[in-house]
Amino acid sequence: MTHRIARVALPLLICATLLCHSAMAHKGGIIVQQIDGRLVTGYDDETSGLQTIGDRAFALLFPSSLANDVPSFLSFAQAPSGSASLPVGSNLYWDFLPMHFDGVTSNLMFWDASGGQPEDVHFSPAPQTDTTLTLYTQGFTDNASVDGAAAMVRGKRLGVTTADNLALHAHRWFFMDSQTSTPEGIYLIAMQVRADGFASSEPFFVAAATSSIPASVLDDVALPWVAEHVDDLLLEGDFNFDGEVDSWDYMLWRQQFGSSGDFAIGNGSANGNYDGVVDAADYTVWRDQMANVALLVSYSTPEPTGVALLVLAAFVCTAPARRLNH
Repeated sequence: MTHRIARVALPLLICATLLCHSAMAHKGGIIVQQIDGRLVTGYDDETSGLQTIGDRAFALLFPSSLANDVPSFLSFAQAPSGSASLPVGSNLYWDFLPMHFDGVTSNLMFWDASGGQPEDVHFSPAPQTDTTLTLYTQGFTDNASVDGAAAMVRGKRLGVTTADNLALHAHRWFFMDSQTSTPEGIYLIAMQVRADGFASSEPFFVAAATSSIPASVLDDVALPWVAEHVDDLLLEGDFNFDGEVDSWDYMLWRQQFGSSGDFAIGNGSANGNYDGVVDAADYTVWRDQMANVALLVSYSTPEPTGVALLVLAAFVCTAPARRLNH
């Protein structure tokens, strides 16, 4: 099914989903608040009424239609403890990020859920290259998709905060698609949220199971595994998201040095510590990953103007024939 056809068929699938799976109505969501000028995520458990801040792993269980709008995205004027509210009129956007696991970089990972035990969890790129996971904007007017590429995908608008206490209540539809049949299993995506005037959130992850996978495997096996590995699933220092930490990442850091903002940049972001400013601390993130370039690792953090000769060594040692993807 192509995306053009999907745009026509998806609303019909959604109607069927709502009619046949009423028990899967909204039971929780991804909270977006801010702490000291940086967006943070958390979890709203509608069943218990509990709200927590700092959660970065979330679950999605697809029905047979492979379309679902849970988890939703929420923001509160009366912010959960430990966080603060967003200004009225804040436009929130999402981006998809590439993950790096077991030496492979991909923006759509897959586990077939075989074994069903924590020690059995092993994510790898989706088994079919035509498999995509798409998130739609309100009214299905736009979307962004991941297909397993080693690339960041700039997303779209989730919604805008209002003056209500539930300042954002955005049910946006996730949809799995394939030219043939979508392999059954658990898919994994990495995301960030951003808004003007705030540093982007730390990466967060959604584990999405197809309908044949028991909810217990998703909730009790895959989700805890993802939560345990939220700090390991992105390759630190890989600023241009090509699956390697090398001199090209350093060059991107030089280009962005001194800048600040949400850094939803199609070809990469040098804000390696996600504090909203590209500075010497981000160079340190990159340098610490350059174990194969001992000269660079041994030097103290320089200013951009003081490292020109060092980067020549990096070019020789890492990727002399590659072009910067800009």
